[in-house]
Amino acid sequence: MKIRSLMGAASLAAGVAMVAPVQAQALTCEDLEFTGAVTANYPAAGEFCQSVVERDGRPFAQFIGQVTRVRGGTVHLRFKRPDGTFGDPVSFTPPANFRVQIDGRRYSVRNLSPRQELSIYIPEDEWVLAHHESPEEFATAATVTTVAIQESSEDEYMAAATLPGTASIWPAVGLAGTGLVAFGGLLGWIRRRRTS
Repeated sequence: MKIRSLMGAASLAAGVAMVAPVQAQALTCEDLEFTGAVTANYPAAGEFCQSVVERDGRPFAQFIGQVTRVRGGTVHLRFKRPDGTFGDPVSFTPPANFRVQIDGRRYSVRNLSPRQELSIYIPEDEWVLAHHESPEEFATAATVTTVAIQESSEDEYMAAATLPGTASIWPAVGLAGTGLVAFGGLLGWIRRRRTS
């Protein structure tokens, strides 16, 4: 009986010893070191990491990007920090057949709406992104399409938030003229009514 208890304890200890190193190898955002093109284009990239996913032995940071607008096949978005605040705008122009999945529904890029959020995966050494709805799908997908990320200026972002300045004064002049003609007709009607 003592031998079985001793063997059980030894097996349990060996199992715990084997599991501990595996758990210690799980990467976190603090373990990533963004380098090269990532830090050159977006120095604060580490602030936006939500989690880390390994694909083919290569770590990718999971970012959440909130769409601000879509224009001409280009998606403009802002990365979301874990505390819920947003960073500077960026954009990417995916190929025509690129699809994103949000809440189980597939969308073409042109059908994205402002405020929709995308799960984006960025390697620590390249300024490109890949999209999958969940980290599990990203890690196990047969193929992953990466798309280069471009900088999107604050002026572009603010221009999208304002109305175009295409109005002119001529509609107001026409409306004022119509109002004056109607007022003249009303005065003529009142004058004719008084004389009859």
